[in-house]
Amino acid sequence: NNNYLNHHPSIMLYRASGRCFLTLVVFGFIISVGLCFSFSWSPARHSGWTDPLSSITKTDIIRLWDKKTNSGGEEEMIALLQSHHLLDHKPDNLVLKGGKYKLRGVACLGRPGMALCIGPPKAHARFKAALESAMPQKRFKQTILEGSSDAAVQDFQDFTQVDSLGEFRAILASIDQESEFWAATGISEDSSKKNTNSGDNAICDEGKSNKKAKRKRK
Repeated sequence: NNNYLNHHPSIMLYRASGRCFLTLVVFGFIISVGLCFSFSWSPARHSGWTDPLSSITKTDIIRLWDKKTNSGGEEEMIALLQSHHLLDHKPDNLVLKGGKYKLRGVACLGRPGMALCIGPPKAHARFKAALESAMPQKRFKQTILEGSSDAAVQDFQDFTQVDSLGEFRAILASIDQESEFWAATGISEDSSKKNTNSGDNAICDEGKSNKKAKRKRK
């Protein structure tokens, strides 16, 4: 009878389930002990371990956020784009559309026509290529501006237009790049100061006379 009971299917199933239950209890105990140990262990207490985020300052976070929001995480470039003359008609006024190419900055029609462009290098390249394609008879010169005032550059949120070269010069002066204006227009700073009362027309006339003199020398 004992042999019969030992081999009865129901008895064997009962014993097997008991063993499984005991095994689960043991494994559960081992896992719970391991979890308790892992939660109680702090990496900061471990000698020789430092938190890699601890060296990031609030200023760094702000700079990273500004860079991401302004240019999709890409490095920004500041450049001055100019041509001999860009007037208020098509296709010249395409220079006012830098915003379509994901650039920030300001542009001014006139003689010369100029644009201060801020954005990813690829956006600069696309904008310059579009201008050259629309006006193949014109030459567009690009000057990369280094040492600009970061705080002033961050103030540019859109691509806008100013009505005069005098305003454009003031904007370049605000980012510590006024010297680039004199170099681009061929105007001497001293002569501009003498003609301060004459306004922007004096700047334009000075630029024209300098360019005529250069042509005569050639």
